[in-house]
Amino acid sequence: MVEYFFLSFTENLFAQPADTSAIVKQLVQQVKAVYAPDKRVKVWVVNGPAQGSVTGYTTEPAAIVLLKKKLDSANLSLSLNIESLPQKSLDAETKGIIRVSVAHHRFEPNDAAEMATQSLMGTPVDILLKKGGYYLVRTPDQYIAWTEAMMVHRT
Repeated sequence: MVEYFFLSFTENLFAQPADTSAIVKQLVQQVKAVYAPDKRVKVWVVNGPAQGSVTGYTTEPAAIVLLKKKLDSANLSLSLNIESLPQKSLDAETKGIIRVSVAHHRFEPNDAAEMATQSLMGTPVDILLKKGGYYLVRTPDQYIAWTEAMMVHRT
């Protein structure tokens, strides 16, 4: 019994304080595993903590609620600045139609990124986010990927 006490005491004596950043990243990954395990059909892009805040965007509003609960349970007082998509700055123009013969949809907003899927001219899409010259769109088969803005006619 004395040996056990000594071992526990020395483990606690030399234990390092938990790294807030690592804890937050772990919690973010736990929420992603529940609400957005497949990047092709759900969006969960969350970063932080930076300057006391966790930032990002998602298609899953319930994921934001779960992350807040997990942060509170871990006694981490961080502000959440996670936007629920579609992006508010798009106003009411969150619908579009593919205007080129074949639109390439990619996992990142650049031409060199891996292709996620393609759409033919006339395919309706939901516009979720604008970043530079790209839209994050959702196709009728629920795939979510980046498309050059010039390939989409907003309706």
